[in-house]
Amino acid sequence: MSKPIRVAKIIQTYYPLVGGAQQQIANVTPYLAEHNVEVHVITRHFAGLAKTEHRDSLTVHRVLAPSRIKLASPIFTIASQPILKKLQPDIIHAYGLFSPLTTAIAAKKLLRVPLAVKILRGGMQGDVEGVQQKAFGKIRLHRFKHQVDAFVVISQEIDRELADIEISSERRVFMPNGVDTNVFYPVSEGEKRQKRQELDLPIDAPIAIFTGRLDVEKRVNHLINIWGDVRQQYPNAHLLIAGHGTEEQSLKQIAGEQVVFLGRLDNVVPYLQAADIFALPSVTEGLSNSLLEAMAAGTTCLATAVGGTPELIKDGVTGVLVEPDNPNALHKGLLRLLADANTRKAMAEAAHQVILKDYQLQTTAKRLRNLYNQLLQTV
Repeated sequence: MSKPIRVAKIIQTYYPLVGGAQQQIANVTPYLAEHNVEVHVITRHFAGLAKTEHRDSLTVHRVLAPSRIKLASPIFTIASQPILKKLQPDIIHAYGLFSPLTTAIAAKKLLRVPLAVKILRGGMQGDVEGVQQKAFGKIRLHRFKHQVDAFVVISQEIDRELADIEISSERRVFMPNGVDTNVFYPVSEGEKRQKRQELDLPIDAPIAIFTGRLDVEKRVNHLINIWGDVRQQYPNAHLLIAGHGTEEQSLKQIAGEQVVFLGRLDNVVPYLQAADIFALPSVTEGLSNSLLEAMAAGTTCLATAVGGTPELIKDGVTGVLVEPDNPNALHKGLLRLLADANTRKAMAEAAHQVILKDYQLQTTAKRLRNLYNQLLQTV
């Protein structure tokens, strides 16, 4: 076998600090290894974590950086350079337009290797808007245009934003997130009942689930606040909340009956397979891994029309799409799905086919390898 392509992926945080970008890196790396790609992650160090760690078919290099925000970014950039110089990567792949990309640009000048950046989020609170609001934002974006070889976009929303700041189409690479369909897959009704029994969930009651970070932009409070109204029509309905985050305690305080907090799960698959509905009430998203997982697992999905979600869900066909920050629309959407099991089943089957066609993690790995091959040809 030929020498593997060595890719240095630079990201603000990595496991055990979990988000969508970290999850994608961890999940796709074993498939990249099958395509002869060797992955190293450069990230910030936090107390109690090893400075170097081998996990998930990759190596994590954690860089000491101060907690004071004004100093954290430049020191992370400076402290990362000796690690990158030692690694001698063939390609640098940054995640986000902030300190990871600043670090990557500095390394590119030193190592003279291609540079790709993945834009993590569009729209409100997105990468482009975030840079534009910072001091010298226009200058930074201008610099990015001249230093970055490929901008990886996960949604049409992000692609439009890059076009608006005059990133050429040749350097915008559409590459949506993927989900491992060997892990997330639908089960039969009999298997669903069995999973409910194994998980100590009600066998015949309607079950909705949210999985993800319990942070303010996820608007899980809307879901909990309307759950009492849902139960007026469906008294046995249960809502499962899987995940943790800054809003966890406040959400528990407002939760009523039949709202169950599962905490952070090492394996969310059986819960998705056991549930009837997956609800994602976010006000902003990139391309939600949790939504991809639910669709792949055969859970009927209700989500807000933000980020890349409208590219996944066609309202009434592959799920239900509602307006963000609108609890009334969220309530109506839930009742719409709870009213008809056959409609839920048809939507879930259609959504699963969408995943199989365009969003398998194995396909993501192939697309990444092809991108890396193309970048290496530009050196």
